[in-house]
Amino acid sequence: MLGFASGGQLVEIDPLTANLTPIGNANGLTSTGFDILDDQRGFLIPFDSNFNTQQIYALDLARGMATPKGSTTEVGDAIDETRGTALGTAEPFLISLGSVENQLYGLELDTDSLIHFNPDTGEAGVIGSVGTVTSGDRSIYSGFAALTGVDTNQDGSFDALFGNVNFIDSDNDPGTPSERLGGIAQYNLTDGTWELVGTNPGVIFFGFASSPTSVPEPGVLFGIITVSLFGIWTKRNAQE
Repeated sequence: MLGFASGGQLVEIDPLTANLTPIGNANGLTSTGFDILDDQRGFLIPFDSNFNTQQIYALDLARGMATPKGSTTEVGDAIDETRGTALGTAEPFLISLGSVENQLYGLELDTDSLIHFNPDTGEAGVIGSVGTVTSGDRSIYSGFAALTGVDTNQDGSFDALFGNVNFIDSDNDPGTPSERLGGIAQYNLTDGTWELVGTNPGVIFFGFASSPTSVPEPGVLFGIITVSLFGIWTKRNAQE
C-alpha cells in the first residue's frame, strides 16, 4: 500500500505490520486527495495557503516528486466559466480523487460539483453543471467525502465511479439534525448526478479505495475498501 502523509511524504505501508517506509523526500504539499490510475500514475490535489484546491499534481511513485498540472487557478476558473461568474470568484475545495479509464474526478464541496481532470494536461472541467451533486431531489443529502474507481466487470480497468453520501435531512428542514446515512452512490460521468446503490444507517464513510482485477471471483461484482470515521472533512476543518 502507498500513502501520502503530512508534510508531503510519500510512504510505502506494510499491510501486515503497518510499518512505513519513506519514498524519496517530503515535498511539502498537503493534499485532500490521492489516487493512482490504471496506468500506475499517481496524482494529488493539494490545497494552497488560502485552503483552495486549484490544480492536480502528478506524483512520481518511485521518487515522491510532485509536478503541478494545469494553471494555478484551474478548478476555480472551470467553475466560474461554467456558471458565468467573473474569474477569481470561486474558492474551490476538493475532498477526494477517483479515476475511471485513466481520467481523474474530484468532488468540489464549496459548490457541490463533480470535477473532471485531464491527467496529461491538468485541464479541469465541471461535469454537467455547477451544483449538480446536490441539485433537485439530491438537496436533502450531504457529506460527500470519498471517491473511487471500481472495476465492475473485472477486466482489469476501472469503469465506474463510486462515492459516499454520509447524511440525509429526510424532512428537508435545516433546523433539524441530519441522519447518518452511510450511503454508497454511483456517479453518472456524463451529467454529474448519482444514484444510491445502498445505505448503512448510522455509519459515516471517509475514504474509499478499490483494486482492479482481471481474475473474476464467482458471485462477486465489485469490492470497495472503506474507512469509517465519526466526522467529515470540510474546508473549515482544514483551516482549524
